[in-house]
Amino acid sequence: MLDAMQQISQADIAPAGPGLRLGTPADYVDLQVEGDLLVVELAGAVPLALVREALAGGRQAGWIRAARPALIDLSQFSGNVDWAELRAISQMADWTPPGGRILPVAYVSDHTLFVMLLKLVQVFFPWARHRAFGRRDWALDWLMRETRAAETETAPG
Repeated sequence: MLDAMQQISQADIAPAGPGLRLGTPADYVDLQVEGDLLVVELAGAVPLALVREALAGGRQAGWIRAARPALIDLSQFSGNVDWAELRAISQMADWTPPGGRILPVAYVSDHTLFVMLLKLVQVFFPWARHRAFGRRDWALDWLMRETRAAETETAPG
């Protein structure tokens, strides 16, 4: 269950859609739904167990669907990658999109070695097209282009 001290109201965090924030002011995970996009922001040394708890809370509330393009902002993240928790997140739901589609997932990070970590993340989430960016606006532009291209490919002709 989410601690009332950890959860922030939808109006405080995501005026465009549902969301929640878990953690402390310095170490937190922030989830928001903006249209059809899931935005996940990690800051400080937030443990991935808290990320899993936030995702589970969003799924239980019904506003996180499995098949959704995502922006993962790690630009303020200074924690460690817990591979067991990452595996648990990948197994907590069927994240595979319907119809064999490949969903775009953009990451924002200024760490030069992050691109190497993406190769490992792909093992846990093989149905997604993962791409790293140094700026959030570049990631959002790519997500919009990829989402539009996927809609065009699957639109009835």
